[in-house]
Amino acid sequence: MPFLNVHTTKAIGGWHAKEFLTAASKLVATHLEKPESVMMTGIQHPQVMTLGGSDAVCAMIELTVLGLEDHRVPALYDALQTLAVEHLNLPPDRIFITFHDVPRGRWGWNGQRF
Repeated sequence: MPFLNVHTTKAIGGWHAKEFLTAASKLVATHLEKPESVMMTGIQHPQVMTLGGSDAVCAMIELTVLGLEDHRVPALYDALQTLAVEHLNLPPDRIFITFHDVPRGRWGWNGQRF
């Protein structure tokens, strides 16, 4: 039940946002070895944000996962950073990425808790 949520100051065209989210969905599902059918992605743009006191283009990427295994984080970080740099043309020093592990029993979907 992974959810990738991206906030960025950059305005992204509708087709480009969809292309990015499709690529991100496949990337995260592959890294987590989960079926893409349970992936959710979202992007909020353009947002009013600052990083380091500057309003230059930036992004906050949050990945929330049920039962995230620590050994997967380094490769996920590298892959998400590369994806944001290449697809959204964001400088790597203007991207924060966080990972959130949801304990079992605290994620609900389709009438069930996982």
